[in-house]
Amino acid sequence: MASDATRRPAPGLGQVIGRLLGEGRQLVADYAELTVLDARRAAIRLAWILGAVLVAAAVLAWFTLKLAKELPFTALLRQMRGRDPEPPQ
Repeated sequence: MASDATRRPAPGLGQVIGRLLGEGRQLVADYAELTVLDARRAAIRLAWILGAVLVAAAVLAWFTLKLAKELPFTALLRQMRGRDPEPPQ
């Protein structure tokens, strides 16, 4: 058995409260770090989403402008004005 000299003394109330406060502070720091990392991840994903939307919007705008270049009823207007048909493209 252990002698009285090798036994650890029971921690006092001050030591227990100090350790509890230290553990609580570390827990808060860990949650704060987790919050920052989660916010960073969310910001990166939002940037990817917005970038993808801008690319899709640019492609759609280009396609719309390409379709809108030829005015509607151009063949009818050309026929009514008596012009020759345009050669195929």
